[in-house]
Amino acid sequence: MNIKKWIIKGMIGWSLVVPVIAEEKGANLYEYRPGTKVTTSVSSTLAFGDLNLSVERLLRHRMTYLVSAHYIANNTHKEGSDQNVFVHPKYRFSLGLRAYYSTRFDREIPSDALYGNYIQLGTGLNEVSSNVIPSVEFWLGHSRVISQDLFCDVAVGVGRLLLENEMSELSPLATVSLGMTF
Repeated sequence: MNIKKWIIKGMIGWSLVVPVIAEEKGANLYEYRPGTKVTTSVSSTLAFGDLNLSVERLLRHRMTYLVSAHYIANNTHKEGSDQNVFVHPKYRFSLGLRAYYSTRFDREIPSDALYGNYIQLGTGLNEVSSNVIPSVEFWLGHSRVISQDLFCDVAVGVGRLLLENEMSELSPLATVSLGMTF
């Protein structure tokens, strides 16, 4: 098995197991209500060498805005190649809105916590081959507490570069992120 896939599967498993262990010991990990969450996509760092940081701030009840920056030092995109450049820009800056929602399976998560399932809509500016190309993204994800100060996000989505005079193909996206709360 590829080491990157093993690490990603391990992080997903760990994010699902740790809160269950803490609940068995009587801890309520969802009592703390962060106003700010700082995240890095571990899966993008391992897969693409993407150095990234995202800051999420509370806008209003279960609604947040996100700002993120990405830098891929050894970007291998070649002009005219079929490589998915949405995933591999040299620089990327994005802004998005995230709305958290509850399901009947999330009973332990208070209605005002920034955890649980979410829908996210984002826009981005991507530097590819010395051109700045805007993009849009749509994500579905789940944010889960690991400890009072740590959490894990797992999300899947689709994105599209908005090229001049044409539309790029829809690109599948996925991420496993770890973060801290403040």
